[in-house]
Amino acid sequence: MILSRFVRFQLVAFAVLGLVGLLVTTFVYIQGQSLVGVGRIRVTVDLPSAGGLYRFANVTYRGVEVGKVTAVDLTPGGVRATLSLDEDHDIPADLEAHVRSVSAVGEQYVDLRPRSDGAPFLEDGAVIDAADTIVPQPVGPMLDNLSALVGSIPTGKLDDLLDEMHAGVGAVGYDLGSLLDSSSTLAADASGVADRARTLIEDTVPLLDSQVQSLDAIEEWTRSLAGVTGQVVSDDPQLRTVLRTGPGFAQETAALFDTVDLTLPVLLANLTTVGQLAVTYNAGLEQLLVLLPPAVSMIQAVQPSRNASGLG
Repeated sequence: MILSRFVRFQLVAFAVLGLVGLLVTTFVYIQGQSLVGVGRIRVTVDLPSAGGLYRFANVTYRGVEVGKVTAVDLTPGGVRATLSLDEDHDIPADLEAHVRSVSAVGEQYVDLRPRSDGAPFLEDGAVIDAADTIVPQPVGPMLDNLSALVGSIPTGKLDDLLDEMHAGVGAVGYDLGSLLDSSSTLAADASGVADRARTLIEDTVPLLDSQVQSLDAIEEWTRSLAGVTGQVVSDDPQLRTVLRTGPGFAQETAALFDTVDLTLPVLLANLTTVGQLAVTYNAGLEQLLVLLPPAVSMIQAVQPSRNASGLG
């Protein structure tokens, strides 16, 4: 059968279009280049558990998709996920790999979160250790614990609980609203003085450092205080005696002062007059006090040792 030139042209056009469609489907939608490793680097992540991660899950870096999960395999110590990443992105090797959910449905993905922005960067064959990974908590055990908690609540007591709650807070709605408003005002004021509070905290650092440096002196003072308190304990009977006799002594002293209440001011006034005379004749008194000791010595020297009565 001989095909016409037009038919042959149609067949060639259909073949070219089919090939183009196949290539577009392979490299645009299926990402065939990632399957064969063209322009990609292979990185493995050791995980304590899969955390719901699956093959073909997305891999993001700073919120941008940079690769896919190509395999999730079991290991003796957990799970190993293989990532195929675009080599055009420089991703720091110092990072954490978080397994996260896109939505509540549970579409998991790997989020690479760097600790620094500089080199070294991930290379082909790099391994992210399990210590640098975080997986979500399993939902099943949490739901089981929640169900057990709800089941432990005695249903017969719920009505009483609701009645007590209504009786306790049912009539204080306005007060609760005022409390919330005051809390909001307090939070706003605290936010306004955050810088000063931070400065105050920073200023207390030298004070705390000085306390640390004087730790030996504080320990010595504490030991000395312990010795004082120990002495007080040993002298407890004497202290109790003083406390018992103290009120009586105070009463007798007060009675004495009451007795001399009228004469004591007169005596003190006379003593004031004597003091004034002493100040006036200060020079003569000083001369008298200087001459008096030698005169007494001379009198004792010439005085007979015994008088007429025979007494010395």
